[in-house]
Amino acid sequence: MISIGMGTENSSKVLASLIKMLRPLKIIEIGAGYSTIVMLNSIIEYFNELKNDINLSNNENWSERLSIILPPNKLENIPIPKLISIDDGMGEGSSANKVWEIIENNPAYKMHSEIIKKNFYHINMKDIQQWGKIDLIWLDAGTLVDDAFFLNRLTPQLSEGGIIALHEPFFTSIINNNGNKLLRSIRTPLWEEISKHLSDQYEIISLTENHKYRQSGLGLIRKKTKYELIYRKESFQEEMLIINQAPILPDFGDITKKNYHPISILKNKANRIIYSAIQLEFNSIEKIKQITFLDIKTIEKSLKSLTSYGLIYNENKIFKLNDIIWEKLPSNSQKNKINIYHKDILDKIISNLNFNEIYSEQEISSFCSMFDRDFATLRRTLIDLSYLKRDNNGNYKRIN
Repeated sequence: MISIGMGTENSSKVLASLIKMLRPLKIIEIGAGYSTIVMLNSIIEYFNELKNDINLSNNENWSERLSIILPPNKLENIPIPKLISIDDGMGEGSSANKVWEIIENNPAYKMHSEIIKKNFYHINMKDIQQWGKIDLIWLDAGTLVDDAFFLNRLTPQLSEGGIIALHEPFFTSIINNNGNKLLRSIRTPLWEEISKHLSDQYEIISLTENHKYRQSGLGLIRKKTKYELIYRKESFQEEMLIINQAPILPDFGDITKKNYHPISILKNKANRIIYSAIQLEFNSIEKIKQITFLDIKTIEKSLKSLTSYGLIYNENKIFKLNDIIWEKLPSNSQKNKINIYHKDILDKIISNLNFNEIYSEQEISSFCSMFDRDFATLRRTLIDLSYLKRDNNGNYKRIN
């Protein structure tokens, strides 16, 4: 029943895993096909797992499974998860009719599904609202216009923690690269718009299929829970200590750099030049180009970076400095709240090294740099306080 041209042979497996992880009670699918059966199989599997978890929880004997799961509801209160599959069966190459026949002849499939044989455009908002909150939405039918319409109608019904899965967020197009025309896989206009203007209430991930040029990829949109929208006031290192972990520095490559000191973005020479030009009131792209002799692509890239770090802002295509960001920086007199040289914290740090293992000086220096940028001082302290021992060959060993 798999139609290679439909391109869901990989996406369906991702959806099946999502269902096992999320255990959604209400799933909406627009566009019936191979993925319908895959999702129904996954629903049946997780429903059986849920019943098994409940049976284990009612058993007095200890089970390793019970040590990792939340206490399940009582068996009689388990809602039956449902997949609502919407398709009029009129699409070119549609396998909807075959799917409906399979479902009709399988009691388990019938129990966990509801088939709506109509065009989604003919379903009114009142009916959609009666479905209640939706935990997983799978969009795999129609054009970009259709997808935009589906999102408009269904997103308000998405539950907290719920996911929208969008098939084919990429398409192949000719792009201009320094005067050269290249064929590349890029975001569709819809996925581009979502990526550029994503609300704080949502997060997205783009999954590509690099071996395909059409019917490729999967876009996931997840609605955050209300608790995820609240950020705790404690620093990363403070929280690590609270959970009895060593207070490692929050250096995670470029994942979180934009949240650090804004001067870090000025390490880039082009960024410094353009920031200085704006300070001298060369504050439009044309004026910046005149004074810096940089190409438009470099200027636009730097302006985007400087804006994302909050150093500048765009007001009607005139770029201005955001001086407020400098006022928010801590003064040099402010000290780190955490004293990593306290014995209790040094104990936590050294606990991450193994006894009876030999470490090179480079390895120990790299390890110490994860807790203090002045790694040499920390390395020396660990030796002086007999946490580490250095031999004549420059190798280190944990002794305490």
